[in-house]
Amino acid sequence: MPGPHHSRTIFSTIAFAALFILIAATYALFHGYFDRGHFEVKQAEWSSARQVALVTKRSDNDALNGDEIFVVIENHLLSLSELRRALHSDAVIFGTDRDCLKIEWRDSTHLLVRCDGGSITQDQIDVQKQKKDGIIISYANIATKTATN
Repeated sequence: MPGPHHSRTIFSTIAFAALFILIAATYALFHGYFDRGHFEVKQAEWSSARQVALVTKRSDNDALNGDEIFVVIENHLLSLSELRRALHSDAVIFGTDRDCLKIEWRDSTHLLVRCDGGSITQDQIDVQKQKKDGIIISYANIATKTATN
């Protein structure tokens, strides 16, 4: 006949399994695994140093906040699942809801991000980085996001 020790062992096992599932689901949620949005690479530009900058649009008919346009720099073209994870990570170097972004490599260590045919104000910027892995990022027709925004 099982005693109180057996009941504690079963309870501990169930609690550990539930905690593991909760941690895994939280990780998946915040890393884009449940993101059902549509991702479209709008522009891909290779540098002479074999880095690729991507302007990607994420749209979702169910989203309340509209489209997301973001720029990432990687060493290969990203798959759909990699784009999802990139959007939900610190890989994004620029993010906005304005669909006017164009990118251009000035040289192998200098990327220009610009708003073509308009401008982007501070309050329209979600993410804005000035540098990534030794690559300098400059902006044209895009405000500089301050720390208070």
